[in-house]
Amino acid sequence: MDYWIFLTNDDQLKLRLISEIAATSDGVVSIRYIINMLQISRYKLNKTLDEITHSINSIGDDVKIAVEDGDVVSQNVDFVFYRHAQLYLLKQSMLFDVFNFEYIDDQKETRQMFTSDHFISQAKYYNLRSKIDNEFNQTNMFTRSAILNVHQEFTRRMQITKIYYHYFHGIEDPFPELSEITTKFVNTLVMTYKLSLTPSEKAELRLFFQIQAQRIQHRNFVNIRDIVKPVKNDNVDIIQRFYSNHVAYFDKSDVCSEMAYLMSFLVSQDYISNDKVEFSTGINGSFNTALLQFEKILLNTKMLKHDLVSDDDLRKAAEKLSTLNHKLLIFDFQIGFMDATSYESQVARDFPGLQSIAFELTDSLIQVFKLDATDQERARIANNYLLELVSELPDGSVEDRVSLCVDFSGNRSTRDYIVHALNHYFDKNVDISTKLNKKSDIYLSDVCNESIRGIPQITLPLFPSKNNLKRLSDLIFKVRKNKLKLLTD
Repeated sequence: MDYWIFLTNDDQLKLRLISEIAATSDGVVSIRYIINMLQISRYKLNKTLDEITHSINSIGDDVKIAVEDGDVVSQNVDFVFYRHAQLYLLKQSMLFDVFNFEYIDDQKETRQMFTSDHFISQAKYYNLRSKIDNEFNQTNMFTRSAILNVHQEFTRRMQITKIYYHYFHGIEDPFPELSEITTKFVNTLVMTYKLSLTPSEKAELRLFFQIQAQRIQHRNFVNIRDIVKPVKNDNVDIIQRFYSNHVAYFDKSDVCSEMAYLMSFLVSQDYISNDKVEFSTGINGSFNTALLQFEKILLNTKMLKHDLVSDDDLRKAAEKLSTLNHKLLIFDFQIGFMDATSYESQVARDFPGLQSIAFELTDSLIQVFKLDATDQERARIANNYLLELVSELPDGSVEDRVSLCVDFSGNRSTRDYIVHALNHYFDKNVDISTKLNKKSDIYLSDVCNESIRGIPQITLPLFPSKNNLKRLSDLIFKVRKNKLKLLTD
């Protein structure tokens, strides 16, 4: 969903500008670059910078943004500042106030009181609510699936939780009035299931519980009996009693579904094993079918060197990918921060062969679960599979791995130093050696060698600059593409 729906166009521009500044290494970016990148006028840039400057003291400490000699010069403008600025702008949003009134506060005051307190007309209120409803009511691959056609409250809670996670996670507790009971819940769950959670995982769990508790207290109950149910045991009984004692109207809800909702979340985040929930026959069968399809794809793909990775390793990788499906199809906390797209594209650039496998796996999942996935949803699933494949498969097992021969003049220690530096820079899917052999794909030296035939040669200074390394990176990418083309032709 569009998390920026709550922000005005001007506020979105502020965040895009902050993002460009935060992406620099020294906090300095030219005005001309910003104007071209954001497609705005100099007047609009100055106005936006002024508005950010006026708000800085409310957003972060020791932060500076100023214009000096044709550059925007900043201090302490980083990703943390970006996140704080995003939350600050959200809190100024009338649309977010309406969202809270409709979906979280459960209209503790009358609509007339709300509009009066916020100095807006009834017509303005309904216009804002309609905008939120339109975003929330857009179908997704869950509601478009004949197999995963989940209860509306399930998807609604997912949407609400993701919104709060996107804006508040790691910055502040959005529901301080629930802090004490939330801490008790987390402690009870951790002790009951003997969990070892990171601070970030605890924050996710806290937010999940807070949204669930709010929705139950406002009598918005979930019903997922036809999809999944918890495996009853003493641990589930302990957690269920906690809800009964601390969450208003819990006993009026579909208790089995609410516990299944919690357990599904815990499974999806790998906090507990997936044998703690029992899926319906149809869905469980689909998970098993997907696993078999994944095994078949991995065992038969041309993108892997099967002499370097065993069938058992591939089956284990398929099982890991299948487990990941619980997260992708049940409760996915991914939110896509500002640098996610560039990171994902870099991984795909490093592993185009694995990316090809990832999309094949994705299309198999879509077919098995009859998902009517958008291009964005398909890409999200494939990116997750890609990262899992990179993590699970042994180094050197992909066919598009590039072998780089480094032959700089000077003594051996100089060459070894260059190799070490390049290994640090190209730490994924590149073999770097000082030996030229039949497996070498690229020859790198500081002098041109006329005897090199059959492979591309690149000449760089003894200590390459960042731009020099970019040239080498582009050549490696080109060689990878050629390898991939030979495999697919």
